[in-house]
Formats: sequence, C-alpha cells, structure tokens
Amino acid sequence: LELNVSGLQPDTKYAVQVAALTRKGDGDRSQPVSVKTPGGVPNRPTVNLKILEREPEVSIELEWTRPTMTYGELIGYRLRYGVKENPLQEELTKATSHKISQLERGVEYEFRIAGQNNIGFGQETIKYLLTPEGPPTGPPANLSHKFQTPDVVCVTWDQPIRAHRNGQVTHYDVQFHKKSDQSTIMDRNTTVTRAVFSNLEESAEYMFRVRAHTRAGAGPWSERVPVTTDRDIVRAPMGVRAVATSDQSVEVWWETVPSRGKILGYQLFYTMTAVEDLDEWQQKTVALTESADLVNLEKYAQYAIAVAARIKNGLGRLSEKVTVKVKPEDVPLSLRAHEVSTHSMTLTWAPPIRLNPNNYKISYDAIKEFVDSQGITQTQVVPRRTVLLEPDTRSHTINELSPFTTYNVNVSAIPSDHTYRPPTRITVTTQMAAPQPMVKPDFYGVVNGEEIQVILPQASEEYGPINTYYLCVVPEDKMNMHKNPDQFLLDELVTNSKSNKNDRVPYIAAKFPQRNIPYTFHLGSGDQYEGFVNRKLERTMRYRIFVRAIVDTPYKHLFTSSPFSEPLALDMREVPPGDPPRRPNPNILTDISEVSVNRNTEEAGMVWVIGPIIAALMLSICLVMLFIIKKRRQPCKSPDQSAVTRPLMSGEMATSHTPSDPVEMRRLKFQTAGMISHPPIPVTELSNHIDRLKANDNLKFSQEYESIEPGQQFTWDHSDMEVNKLKNRYANVIAYDHSRVILQPMEGILGSDYINANYCDGYRKHNAYVATQGPLQETCGDFWRMCWELRSATIVMMTKLEERTRIKCDQYWPSRGTETYGHVTVTLSDVQELATYCIRSFHINKAGHTERREVKQLQFTAWPDHGVPDHPAPFLQFLRRVRGCN
Repeated sequence: LELNVSGLQPDTKYAVQVAALTRKGDGDRSQPVSVKTPGGVPNRPTVNLKILEREPEVSIELEWTRPTMTYGELIGYRLRYGVKENPLQEELTKATSHKISQLERGVEYEFRIAGQNNIGFGQETIKYLLTPEGPPTGPPANLSHKFQTPDVVCVTWDQPIRAHRNGQVTHYDVQFHKKSDQSTIMDRNTTVTRAVFSNLEESAEYMFRVRAHTRAGAGPWSERVPVTTDRDIVRAPMGVRAVATSDQSVEVWWETVPSRGKILGYQLFYTMTAVEDLDEWQQKTVALTESADLVNLEKYAQYAIAVAARIKNGLGRLSEKVTVKVKPEDVPLSLRAHEVSTHSMTLTWAPPIRLNPNNYKISYDAIKEFVDSQGITQTQVVPRRTVLLEPDTRSHTINELSPFTTYNVNVSAIPSDHTYRPPTRITVTTQMAAPQPMVKPDFYGVVNGEEIQVILPQASEEYGPINTYYLCVVPEDKMNMHKNPDQFLLDELVTNSKSNKNDRVPYIAAKFPQRNIPYTFHLGSGDQYEGFVNRKLERTMRYRIFVRAIVDTPYKHLFTSSPFSEPLALDMREVPPGDPPRRPNPNILTDISEVSVNRNTEEAGMVWVIGPIIAALMLSICLVMLFIIKKRRQPCKSPDQSAVTRPLMSGEMATSHTPSDPVEMRRLKFQTAGMISHPPIPVTELSNHIDRLKANDNLKFSQEYESIEPGQQFTWDHSDMEVNKLKNRYANVIAYDHSRVILQPMEGILGSDYINANYCDGYRKHNAYVATQGPLQETCGDFWRMCWELRSATIVMMTKLEERTRIKCDQYWPSRGTETYGHVTVTLSDVQELATYCIRSFHINKAGHTERREVKQLQFTAWPDHGVPDHPAPFLQFLRRVRGCN
C-alpha cells in the first residue's frame, strides 16, 4: 500500500506514522519515521503586517526580512494574497516591502511570501488578516415584491453588492407604510432577505424600503419601492371549519364565495408552524367545492388552516385561520370492511370519542369501467345509496353489490342538531366473479381442405379481467355427446393435450393470454399456442369446440365456458371469397355485433363445379351480395343460458399464465374513480393533452393531481398485526396484502415473513420491481434478507438519510469495510460520489451459503424534501445510469 502526500514545504523534517482503521475504530500507530524534504531553496522570511488606513478603505503594508539561508544568490520574492480559501493573486518583487490597498472590509485575507533562488521558490511565510468592518456604504439590491394573496405581500431583496457591504451583514431594517400616511410605519427587523406584511387595504398604494447592518452599524436606506393592491378583491371564504377524520387526515369545509363567474376553485394553506410567510405553509389546490381533505399529516399534531378563493389572476382574501389537532374525536373510528364477497360487505366501526351521535349514516357509490364482450369500453355509474342507522349500531352489512367494483363508502355520525360532520371514508373493492355467459363459437369455412376457420367469442370483463382463454376441442364420441362444456375439467383437458396416445379425447388446441384471443382462428393448423398443439384434423371425424374464459384472481379460480359450436368437419363448405372478417372496431359505433354466414353450401358448391365460367362469376357476385344482406339482417346472438360458472380444478394451477400486458391489466383490475376519469392518452394526442392541462395556470394539472386517491384501497392486515406495527416507519404507509413481499419465515419467530414492501409491475412486466420503505434500524436485517431471497441486483434510493432534521431512512449499509445485518454480511467494495447522486457497490453473503453476490446501490441526493428539482437534467442522467445498471 502507498500514499502520495503533497503540499509539503521544502527543507522541512516530517514525522510519518501509519495506523489501521476498522469499523470499531483506529488501531495502534506505527513507530514514527522521519522524512526531510529536499532543501536548496531559501527558508522562510520573517514577515510583519501593519494596517495603514481603515477608512474610507483598508490599506496594509507587508514588510519582511531576507531569509537567513538562501543557498545561493537570492533572485527575489514571490507574494501571493487574496481572500482566504479563494484563488490567490501573485506578484514577483525584489523589494522587502509591499503596500496593498482597496481591501474589502470585514473579510479575512491570506498573505504568503517566499524567497526565490536559482533552484526555485522557498518556504512560504503565511499571514492572515481579518480586515476591520464598517457600516455598509450601499443599500440592499434587487428589491421586489410578490402578493401571496391580494392582502398579503412578501417583499424580498439581496445583500448590498460586495463593494458596498463592508463586512458581514448581521440583520436588516424594513419600513412599510401607506404612501399617503407615513405616521403608521410598520418596522421590521429580520436576519433573512424577505419580510411579509398582511391585512392590506384594497386599491391602496404602499411604500417600503430596506437597509442593512453590519457589526459596525447601519448602512443607507434603499429607495422607496411602491406596492399597489388590487381593487375589488374577492372576499375570503367564511365559516371555515376543520375536523380530524383519521390519525393522518383532516376534512376542511367552508361557505362558498359568491362566484359571479370569477371563482375557479380554492387554495388551502396549512402548517404546524403558523408563521406569517405563506410560502412556508403547505398548500393544496381544489376545484369549485366547499370541502377538501388534507392527508398525510403528522399524528396528534396541531395544524393551522386557512382558505382563499382562486381567480384567474391569483387568489382572493385569506380566510380567518382555524386550528385543528390531528386526533379524530367527532367521527366514527376504526372503520373497516370485513367479509367482502362478490355481492356484499360488512362494515364495522367504533363510536366517536367526543360526539354523542343521534344516528349513523352510511352512503356508498361507485364508478366502474370495463371492456364488454364486443371489446367496447363501458362505464357503469352506481348511484349513491344512503342508509340511516340507530346510534347504538356498530356494524352493518351492505348487500346487492356488483362484483369487482370499487365502492366509496362513507360513515357519518349525525349530531343532535343535525349540523354537518365529515364522514370517515374507506374504499372497498368487491371480489371478482366468473364472467357472464358467452355466445358460442361460429363456423366460417374450410381452408384448403385441411383446416377449419372459426369465429371465437370474447367474454365481458365486467366481473373481473380475463387472464386466459382456452380453445377446447371435443371429437365426436358417444361418451361426450350429452356433456355440456363446464363438465370437462381443465386438468383432464391439459393431460389429454400433452398425451399422444388417443387422438379422439377432448383436448386444448390453443391458449390465449388476456384479450389476445383472435376473432378468427384456423383449427387444425398444427401450430403451437402457449404450449398447446393445434392438432391436425381427421377427414372422417366431426368436432365440437368451446371457449373457456378464466378470471385473473390469485386466490380462487373462476371460469365461464361458451356453449358448444355446431358440429364441424372438413367436408363442410370452403371459406367465402374475400378477406376474413375482423373484430368490430370499438371506436366505431355499429349495430353489427358478429359475423354470420349462410350455411346453405351444397347448392353453391354444385353451381361452382358444373356451371359455366361466366355463370359462376355472376352467381359469385350474387352470393356475395346475399352474404352482405344477411350479415346486416342477422340478429345479435343471445348467450346460451345453460352456460354456468364454477371454480377450476387444481389442474389449472399448473397452466396459469402470467399476463403479457400488465399495463392494460392494471387499468382494468383497479377501477378507481381517478383511473376511470383519466383513461389512457393516445400518443398522437399527448402533446395536445399536455397543452390542455397547462392552460389556465396549470389548472387541470392541479386537478388531476388532486384526483389521485390517497386512501388505502385494499386490505393491509399483515401490516396491522401488533407484531409487525413497529416495522412500519409511518402508520399510514403500509403494505397491501395482495402484493406484499413475503419473506421465508424463520422458525419460531412470529411475523418473520413480513417486510413493508410490495411488488410493482413494470411497463410490460409483472412484478418487475419492489417498492419498500426506508429501512428502520431494526428492519435492516429483513431488508438485506429480502435482497438475498429475491436476488436483487440494484437498489435505487430516492431520499437522503435525513431531511429537514427528520430521519427519512436509517443507514442500512456500512460506511466502510464489512457489516452484518441479521444473517446477511454486506461489504462495501466501491463508492462513486457524483454531484447529484452516489453509486455504491456491495458484496453480500448469507450465513450458510458460499455464494457471494454483487449489489449496486444508486442514491439520488438532489431531490428536495418538498417540491421537485429545479432542472430535469440531473435526474435524467441518474435514470440513464440506473438503466445502464439494469
């Protein structure tokens, strides 16, 4: 090992010692080794520094003596000077004194002097001087102002320019008054470069000025800057009230301001520290409404809240401030949904702490979007229903619900005076059910005497997204003649499909993931579809087919089978001339729901064989016209009511297929109101869509952000277990049960399978990522155990360990060397510190395993605690680096 040490003085003796460093501390130092740097250059001169002038500017004189050892002819001296820790100015001279003038006041300077001979510059003598301060000779610069509301103004300024500062600015004086009345001057003394003045009159002109202070006194006042308030200021909302609805949320409501067409919405201000500067408050923008929810608040904290109306050019007057403690006392507590099924749910709650209710009111509604059997997106609105209950009620069962529907459920405690009280809210999604019955597959024609082209039905996804379609083929056989499609078990069909012993048993010809079922299909092509062979057909055999649609649910397996097709055989008519039919375009309204063909094939076949060529051509034209007319007159088929739904047998487990398009599946599976109101945007419309969002001062951007549902929409029972609660950094940031990462349980340790982490889909990959909280000190072992079990190769960290004096994440990696977390040993092998992010390389090993794995950690360090980075470039560079690691 070696180390190069620079910046040493010539002809100087140094002592060097070495000690080993471990995570426990420093080891013993080695015996000192003496090293002397080469000489041959002049030694240090003796330097004296004296101040010549203090006002109006600082001047000094440096004097020095000839070095006692010059090692040859002394050529001259080098003088370097400047502000400490800044680049130094250099001058060469033969004299032994030097005057320097026009130094800044209140600044620490550094002076270095060395002699020079034929070999080079010698040892430097270093002197420091803190120049005496004086009062500023110039006023603060760049005075400006900004209205936070029409009657609250924030005035800002910069320090006096450096040449006029004359020292360190300690504080500022601010004077603010009406232009026509200087007898009521508002004086402020502040250490920051801004001040806020409130309760201004409308249509009035004010003036303000600022001056700076150093320790030596005050500087001159700035010029007076005018501030003019608007006239006809929109009045403040009246009757603002706030009530805690949970340990992390508050509902605020108010009397709406008369609109007259000017009001666009409202702006809420809230903070735990009610300072006068509204820029220090948190803000929320809402549409034209009379209430809003504030979420993700600090438990049991006291908040100040105010509301202002939003108009085109800014805000109206600010309401009176109200305070609220984030502790629910006037609303039902611990609202939960239990025994949620396809058509019912049971709600339970506890009574309010402070309010003695006269009644409880339950209301619920929903908006649902799904793809029907024609591939058309349908929107179903469930109107709000209300139930009034006695005051001693603690639970209620809601029936007659629709499967796979997300309901917004509110439970309110009604006081004796029947005044408004906010409800406790919860969103509940009912369970999936088997799809509604389908129509039967349809015959279209024989292709080249070897294949049969058929038209396949699609299932409605009203009761849950379809995970898989199976096309099942049943050769004509006496044993199967009287069975309906639901009597064929999936495990038997799979077994028959993998076996070549008997070609006359029912089998699966093709498997299609999600909505990838084709409209037409060539039966008997010999191709493979997701591991199933579309077997060649026998000329002497007749077949019936049906389609089975399976709902995508991980816990129970639901399916619906279509009715049987008519018997199919290779001796039936050929496909009609022209292009094959296509599935109706869902974006084009049409009354034609399916394709039907004329089955009177024998006469047509004879005419084509024995008729003369011209007559055949004419007849072909007539047949095509007849086909089109019948196609238009053909009524829509009604589903066969004999089709029933029942769970799949265990054989399905081995054949379930991961969705190939998680993007679309997520949109269908999680039908929240926000997702329904924001459907996917075509790429060709993206630019216009963004322009519409940016209009009116980004109004629709704000509305879209506020529409995101912050509430927990699924169960989180494992996060709520007593043994696991301490593993959650925040009480309102939990792990949903349906997608949580399940660790391998440790024998005898209850809850050892839990970590606050959930799988997340990638753009088109299922469970591509894991999102997890910043580890706590006691969960670092679980974190690294998860990395080991999931074979994670990259950790992307978007937070600092501490922000605004609050711990956001405990350090879960070693600062140097090796640390052991639980059963996993982590060794830091490399660190790259960059301007906006840091890359660390670790080698990890689990006890009892010989394998060592490398894990990269990329930590973005430039994301502010509140807000977004000023420029996207650093984050885009970080994303490219992350993508490169993956």
